[in-house]
Amino acid sequence: MKKDKSVIVIVSLVLINVLFIAGIIALRLRIPQRAIRKIQSRLDNSVTIQEEKVDIENLDKPFNIIYLADTHVVLCDDRDEDVREKSDTRYLEFIVDSKSSDENFTQTMKYIRESKPDLVIFGGDILDSATYEAIEFLQKELDSLDCPYIYLTGNHDFEYGLEYFSDVAYSEYLPRLINITDIDKGYELMEFDSFVVLALDDAGNQLTPDVTEGIKKAEETGKPVIVATHVPFVPFEEKDALVQKSNEVWGGMDSGDSRTLMGYGGIMPNGDTQEMIKFIAKDDSPVKLVLSGHVHFYHKDLLNRDIYQVITGAGYQRNLLKITLY
Repeated sequence: MKKDKSVIVIVSLVLINVLFIAGIIALRLRIPQRAIRKIQSRLDNSVTIQEEKVDIENLDKPFNIIYLADTHVVLCDDRDEDVREKSDTRYLEFIVDSKSSDENFTQTMKYIRESKPDLVIFGGDILDSATYEAIEFLQKELDSLDCPYIYLTGNHDFEYGLEYFSDVAYSEYLPRLINITDIDKGYELMEFDSFVVLALDDAGNQLTPDVTEGIKKAEETGKPVIVATHVPFVPFEEKDALVQKSNEVWGGMDSGDSRTLMGYGGIMPNGDTQEMIKFIAKDDSPVKLVLSGHVHFYHKDLLNRDIYQVITGAGYQRNLLKITLY
């Protein structure tokens, strides 16, 4: 009996020590838990998809378009030493789920390839700056696509340091994208059997003079038109919801107007932007849908009567739009 009591005492002491050590480990688990959460975050490769459907007359079979914008890929090597410091700062701004913008872009492109769309529209600010390393990375990803694509330039794609929509930006850094886009002419028109896509360039929240030529050519096809642009339009009728949301995210003008949107209630439209607004707003407009990005949040609103504008969320957060024409 005495021996049994000794065994019990020993076992009890062992259990007490085990519990004490376990308690210490439990207290220290906060650091491993953070590490675990970081690992889980890096393993999260999900893509957020907003889906839209648009009825197009005389379409033989469904046609799938993916619209992606604002991925803000930041990569910079010794060839662009002048902007290395800025790139390092911007790199940190676009880390999501413990992954850099180029890693999230790669994951999004993997989803796009697997979904086998009929067309991909890159809606601007895919690059954060026109550095050689970022362009080469992008070119490799674009070459992996098995479908046609349109590449719009946003307000960052050919930015370079302090050169932002400047003559130098247009003459020296936009040409670096020559193998990726020809949108520098102001628009790109891609025609299919039953519809056309009219992609628009913008410079400082305004459309360029060539937009009138794009409108004319789109109308001459006699087909429904899908419009794609980087900067959203202020809705022509019920503008308050989008303007308010834009101002909450980016801050508005003293007048209460948006400083990130094109049109009345945003950046006052120049003559070329007005021509596009008139084209969309007219009673017999062939426009069926407007796609845009720039503001980094998802939003859907009527521009005019039954013409919707759909804004995609930020691509660096792995957001995209999937549009099915049927």
